[in-house]
Parts: sequence; structure tokens; C-alpha cells
Amino acid sequence: MGTALGHALRQRGDTAIAMVRGSASTERKDTLGWVPGAEVESLEGIDAVVHLAGASVADRWTEAHKERIRKSRVDGTDVIARAVVRDGVPRLVSASAVGFYGDRGDDLVDEDASRGEGFLADVCELWEGATEPARDRTTIARIGIVFASDGGALPKMATPFRFGVGGKVGSGRQFLSWVHIQ
Repeated sequence: MGTALGHALRQRGDTAIAMVRGSASTERKDTLGWVPGAEVESLEGIDAVVHLAGASVADRWTEAHKERIRKSRVDGTDVIARAVVRDGVPRLVSASAVGFYGDRGDDLVDEDASRGEGFLADVCELWEGATEPARDRTTIARIGIVFASDGGALPKMATPFRFGVGGKVGSGRQFLSWVHIQ
């Protein structure tokens, strides 16, 4: 999502600076280095931070991977929220996920619905809570599964079909909240 958002912002004439893990490229002025868990470089003069980072939930959920999912979201968001306040950035848009609502069966939910149960709901609650230092300037975006022909979840989901072993999962009646990359 971050790459697509950066392209869209640049196309409309905005300056988009990508936060990259590790040191920023000295050759590119559109990157800012960041080591998750360490302090973020200065954000002074930046109008908004859009924070989308987090370990993939599409991998096998071993206990170790679940910890990576949690840490990548909670610890990273805390560091970014503190930097936003430290440097006076007026707006933080921080990703979260529709996993906040848990499995509700046929119930319709909106942003006012209560938190659900389970691992993702637990992570989302902690993730959103990590924006607390910048609460007065934060918008939380609870995003569904991202689809694109060349990215997001679709290529990984299509793989079994390419090998002739794809099919419906479960009853086929379960809800799937999704967004297109654009």
C-alpha cells in the first residue's frame, strides 16, 4: 500500500517521503531511514505521516511470527507517534485492521462496533493504543485485505488455482472485508 500511496501522492503534486528500514539512501532525497524500535529521524516540516508498516499476517502464525506481527505494529507505532509529537507533525494516519472486530458471522459492523475476540482483535487494540502520544492528531484507518492484480493478497491467494488445487474455503458464505490498492 505504501508504494501505491507514494505514487498517487506524487502524481497529484505532493512530496512523498518513504520511511525505509535501515539507513536512508544518500542518493535519494525521498527516503527517511528508520530502524524499528529506535528513534525516528527528524520529521520537522512534514505535514503528515501515514504509517502502514507491519509484519505480514499472510504467513503461518507460529508463536514467533505472532510476536513479530504484534511487535512490528505496536512498537513501531509507538515510536512514530512519539516522533510526530516531538517534531510537531500536525497529522498522523495510522493503519489498523478490520481484524479489530473479530469474526462476527452475519453481523454488520461499522467503526462504532465494539472490539471483537481473538489474536487480531488483541493486536489491533494494542496497535491503535500505541498512537496514544499523538491521539489529538491521529486518524486510525481500519483496513481490510488489500487486492491488486500485481500486489496485495490476490497473487498469494491465486497460487493454488494456478496449480489446479484452488477451491472455496469453508462454507463460501463468510464475509471478506477488502479494499482495492487504488
